[in-house]
Amino acid sequence: MLYGLFVNLFNEFCAAGGLDEILKIVLNEHDGHTLPLDFITILIAPLRSIRPIASKEVCGRVVETIKKMLLQRIERLDDKDIKDLSKTTIMNFMALMKRILKSLSNEEAKVVKKYEMLLSVKFLQSSSLEKRLNGLADIRKLIERCKVAHRPFCPPAAIKKVSDADELTKWIIEQKILEFIYNENAHAEMIKRSSHILIFLANQNFVTNDILDLMWNCKKNKHEDIILAVHFVINECVRHLTINHLVYIMEKIKQIPLDKYDDKLFTFMREFTVQAYETHESECYSDIKSLEDLEAEISKPKTEPSDSLFFCAPIFWNLLRDETPVSLELTELANGEYK
Repeated sequence: MLYGLFVNLFNEFCAAGGLDEILKIVLNEHDGHTLPLDFITILIAPLRSIRPIASKEVCGRVVETIKKMLLQRIERLDDKDIKDLSKTTIMNFMALMKRILKSLSNEEAKVVKKYEMLLSVKFLQSSSLEKRLNGLADIRKLIERCKVAHRPFCPPAAIKKVSDADELTKWIIEQKILEFIYNENAHAEMIKRSSHILIFLANQNFVTNDILDLMWNCKKNKHEDIILAVHFVINECVRHLTINHLVYIMEKIKQIPLDKYDDKLFTFMREFTVQAYETHESECYSDIKSLEDLEAEISKPKTEPSDSLFFCAPIFWNLLRDETPVSLELTELANGEYK
């Protein structure tokens, strides 16, 4: 009986225009003022429970209002708004929107993801490092949701993840996410935390030489922390890159002048060489699935490998030669790489 009274009361409330007034407030159509997200969260929280008592028409109006409100609020966020917003406020607000849309609509996941992606770009564009790092963390969560371990042999349950991964890849490229990170004003912490994006693109076969150029060039004439951050990301991604990518990076390493060599650069070059060589070896034998494949590989005519496929080893060797005009300190560093 009480339930029936509650349903009747809610329907009377909607018929009297009460729900319409709440939705106007949510859309800032009441007096033109922008309401704080905390207030909107409290105001519309009860809507997550109306599915059993509301008509299909009412549910549809609520869903469309929330979608419109989300788009308006996110698009209108400026740098000051982003700085003033706490992470907790955003998380609570988006979590509630997700719950309401999930209870009232079948398109909840796709809708919420769209707004999460839009919001992460807004955070990446902030002048606040903390907010930019938040944006980067949100993109990492999006990547984690659609990781596919064995792309060519996806079971039916993983097909949606493949589709999501393709959509996210396209979005990262179109929104120029890497350009926000590897730019003239690049920050070391942003660079170091970007490796998951490059690894994701590499696994999607979407890393290009232009992307590698963008990352490499952002460290030109920069402080040591930027240089070390770029080197860190490269070594984080080595095992996910193709041989062609690794050789391309190697050509850039060769262009580093001798007067820039120090122990930190040698550490980077050593780690890069070890991982790159192991990756090359693995790729060379990746097609061998049987004894016949092995015999065919052994019978192939052998050619002299390019110096590039030894990666930094020839550089270390040249530094040890008497005719190479380098300091004793550099020679000792190079010698240490062969011990």
